[in-house]
Amino acid sequence: MQGKRMTDNALENGTKYIVLDIGGGTVDVTAHEIQRDGTLRELYQATGGCWGGTTIDLEFQILLSTIFGSDIISKINDEYPNEMIDVLLDFEMKKRSYEPGVTSHISIKCPSYLFEVYEKIHGVSIREDVKTTCTGKKVKFVRDKLLIYADTYEGFYTETLDKLVNHLRQLLHVETLSDITTLLLVGGFAESKVIKNSIVTNFPLVRVINPDDCSMAVLKGAVLFGHDQKAIRSRISKCSYGIGTHVNFHEGIHPETKKRIVNGIEICDDIFDIHVRLGERVEISQPRLEKIYHRRVQPDFSNTASLYVYASTSKSPMFVTDDSCTVLGCLSIALSGDKDEKVQSALPVDTDKVIQSALSGDSNTSVQSVLVSFHYVGTELGVLVRVAKTGKVLGAKFDFLC
Repeated sequence: MQGKRMTDNALENGTKYIVLDIGGGTVDVTAHEIQRDGTLRELYQATGGCWGGTTIDLEFQILLSTIFGSDIISKINDEYPNEMIDVLLDFEMKKRSYEPGVTSHISIKCPSYLFEVYEKIHGVSIREDVKTTCTGKKVKFVRDKLLIYADTYEGFYTETLDKLVNHLRQLLHVETLSDITTLLLVGGFAESKVIKNSIVTNFPLVRVINPDDCSMAVLKGAVLFGHDQKAIRSRISKCSYGIGTHVNFHEGIHPETKKRIVNGIEICDDIFDIHVRLGERVEISQPRLEKIYHRRVQPDFSNTASLYVYASTSKSPMFVTDDSCTVLGCLSIALSGDKDEKVQSALPVDTDKVIQSALSGDSNTSVQSVLVSFHYVGTELGVLVRVAKTGKVLGAKFDFLC
């Protein structure tokens, strides 16, 4: 358990573990506990960052630009894109086969055009020129191959690994994750032995499980989940979710910029009415309480109502216009067409005339109620809207993992 890769990968009921899905572009981190019935209970909202394999590719490209010059690399990319793709593919293969502490260097075959263009511009061979620069301590050329020394190559990983390791340390200091005993390394970039060694070294008391085929582990998991979406019993919401609406204006609580006076009544616009808070545990396939929204309507308006669904990275968003908020979508409620069932938009934006008319006591207006509830199935966030008067139900789904 002291930093060794474990061969016995069986996880018992009650085990708490973190999954590091280390892909090409991003690292996705989730934490679960195995329940008695074999289902999974999410312990913390999904997190991660842009610390995948492409960050190492970028470091390699920066090195090429340092050696040959960014102008030459740009020229080769424009005129000989296929050759440069071959260079990157060669580098990708070397990333997978590199053995820390064993491999002294990696060799990358470079297209002849690189050498020719460099010599034409600078009047000297890059093979000789690199020896006189500080870059000569990092690389050397042997015929048409660029040899990158091990310490230089492993330096490509420094910033990425620092961010990944620091993120993991922060997670393990979270109260609900402090007793994590197992770490699963999956994803294509998890095949890198530099990544594996760093995780094992930095977390010696955690059991590290690294499947032989890391990339396929993700695919197999997706297939299994597709067949049984009840495998995950509950999730932790990574955002706050709610409906845009309006409320009575309260001095000292709501800013003046959000106040509108309609027929003598002060209204606060753009309220984020929270249905689920960031960090809240969500039971899958379990119905949640409905919230009711009242709308004053007129018979000569369109027989639809629009509910805007929002997500926020804040635990307590107040307004849908906050920087933390994003519109997930609009749910349009189609009604029967009877004049007394027509419902105005759930959002008060640009509806002054309707509200004024409704509040004035116009006999042609009426109040309709819609009841909204959120529910969760698999990875999707569902929104159900029920028209109180008719019982008509309309639903929509959004990606719960976004």
